[in-house]
Amino acid sequence: MKKLILIFTVFAAFTLASCGGSNTKEGGETSTASADNETKKNTGDEKKSEADMELTNYENKKIGFTIMVPKSGKVLADGEFGYTNSKVLSDGMFEVNVSVNPAVGEVNSVEDYKKDLGNMMAKNITKAEKTAGGFMAINEQGPLLTVYHRTGKVQAKVSVPKKMKELAEKIAMSLKSAK
Repeated sequence: MKKLILIFTVFAAFTLASCGGSNTKEGGETSTASADNETKKNTGDEKKSEADMELTNYENKKIGFTIMVPKSGKVLADGEFGYTNSKVLSDGMFEVNVSVNPAVGEVNSVEDYKKDLGNMMAKNITKAEKTAGGFMAINEQGPLLTVYHRTGKVQAKVSVPKKMKELAEKIAMSLKSAK
């Protein structure tokens, strides 16, 4: 019974402490409004820096490729069947996801490449072109954009929010096949 009274007392004290008090700072601004303004300032700075994300060169000898990846990204897979690097963005909802896998089958034209991507559920290709040594395509779906680049015996898939299209193209086009 004493434990029950103690638990009830702690709960009541916590409830009163969280409900009571004033959020007003000097100058009439509430601490909540101040925090919101600070968050808005930081978010703008973070979005700017995310578009200019620092990249580093990564080499995978098992599959045989090099590619630029976010320097502060986390490696989720690194083996003979695939490589994945993920950098979660400041909003926590989106990421820069870079995946490289061995290319399967043969692709000889942009139309073949679009058909190949269609088999991988890329159904809204907005751009597809031949590149030096391969093919590149962009698939847009909802708030996301995926850039595919196939060269030699490897293919990169870079998924980002639409506002980061230039970064995704830069990363995907940095893919070089070493085999």
